[in-house]
Amino acid sequence: MLERLVQKIFIAIVKQDSGYEVATQSVKKKKTLFKERHHFEGKELSAAMKRHIHEMMALSPIFYISTLNLQANQGAYEGCSHPIDANGIERIGVKTLCRDKQWTQYAGVDELNTLMYEYENVGLDFIFSPFSILEHFFADKMSEGFALYALAAEGTLSIAIIDKGKVEYAHHSLLTQTKKEQSVSELELPISEADEEIDVGGIRLDEIEMLEDLDIIDELDSLADIEDLNELEEITEFTEDQPTMEEKRMEYQQRSFSLKGVLDGSHEDFQRFNLIQGALDRFYNSDQCKNRFVETVFIADTKGESADLKRFLEEELFLNVLVRHIDLCDEVNALALLEEEEL
Repeated sequence: MLERLVQKIFIAIVKQDSGYEVATQSVKKKKTLFKERHHFEGKELSAAMKRHIHEMMALSPIFYISTLNLQANQGAYEGCSHPIDANGIERIGVKTLCRDKQWTQYAGVDELNTLMYEYENVGLDFIFSPFSILEHFFADKMSEGFALYALAAEGTLSIAIIDKGKVEYAHHSLLTQTKKEQSVSELELPISEADEEIDVGGIRLDEIEMLEDLDIIDELDSLADIEDLNELEEITEFTEDQPTMEEKRMEYQQRSFSLKGVLDGSHEDFQRFNLIQGALDRFYNSDQCKNRFVETVFIADTKGESADLKRFLEEELFLNVLVRHIDLCDEVNALALLEEEEL
């Protein structure tokens, strides 16, 4: 009864290099009463930021605070077994949850504890992963066909290859990581010895907002339908003269290698291109490939600065690419609203 009479406050916190973005949304009877957005400078929660969050919390006895986990050592994979590393050894130090009896999501315990400690002054109700953001943002597209989805957040890139809603491959990487660090933090698909030199490993897909013993949430059983994403433009079909799978692979490899001599390796778009190219290499050399070729890429871009990445992928790898701007705080609060409905 109380929930129907009072407003509910949803507070999303997204950490950036320049500080923290805090978005507040007030909801009553499924109607938004107001939204507020504030940016706070600093590498740690400032007194001003804590004061602002507590002021928002004081507006209602019902409030939810959420954040986004962009740290390494997270992902998901098909099936409900415990995750294993690239050497076939069961991974330790991760929290897992089987979702829909089809796939498992996981995150490192140390990384989760770090987040909980960072926000202990305000508390956390939900922790979402970039893969849950991708699932929600591209919900109307993931059920349609075979494509690669990517979230280009600040300093990270999250990749998922999805076939009609089925997780085929997923990978999350920090752009500043070295190759050695990436190989330790990634859960790879089965590969042959000849493929082991590829420096981008694979993770599987989706979210991590569960963590039962941290009392975050149980699971995201289903996502509500969302509005059409600003009328996504149609992607043209390949003609009947489409080259064979082997011809595509050979041309793809030649074009991807040629780009390496064009750009500075520190360029963020080049790093993202390398990660996508590496993810495709890994997928094509895995049992999951089954003679399929990725032709379509959807990119959720937080800054609207992926024009070069789009051009590289289209011109060098012959991919059809759609880039769409995403507001992470709005998406985090949208997921929190869905989760609250399931409580």
